[in-house]
Amino acid sequence: MGDRLAYPDVSAEMIHEIYKQSKHERICAYGFFVDLPDLYERKRSVPDPGREFSVTEDMSKVLEQVRLDLLAAGLNHLSIVRFPTPKNRRKITSPDKGWLIILVTGFKNTPHAPVSEEFVKRVQAILATEEQPTWWLMSRLYSYPSARWWIKHRMP
Repeated sequence: MGDRLAYPDVSAEMIHEIYKQSKHERICAYGFFVDLPDLYERKRSVPDPGREFSVTEDMSKVLEQVRLDLLAAGLNHLSIVRFPTPKNRRKITSPDKGWLIILVTGFKNTPHAPVSEEFVKRVQAILATEEQPTWWLMSRLYSYPSARWWIKHRMP
């Protein structure tokens, strides 16, 4: 079993259609891949030189704050997924996985719902990047939850 993905903010009928179609078509995600050590370098706070400092603890705090900021901006918690670090983005400091910040999903690089430029800019500001979102082909390990369940619970 892999990670679950958030449905876009669309009608119940569209959610059912997306769910059916996802059974035989690969899901694509439009968003940002984030190398976590790079994000930490961009966002970290400068520690007080007079106190003990743990990079691991500070990194956890910084990444948790970024996650909370993304949720406050309107992303669903299922839109922040652990994703294998692409070969062309690997560095010595790169872990095996980073975050894929999903703005919207779709099929064949066609979004299920529009994404406003304002929302893209808000997410870019949180991630401290000027990089533009791109399409990512999701492996079969990523799937949507049951359409009925999603509609009933309408995950925030």
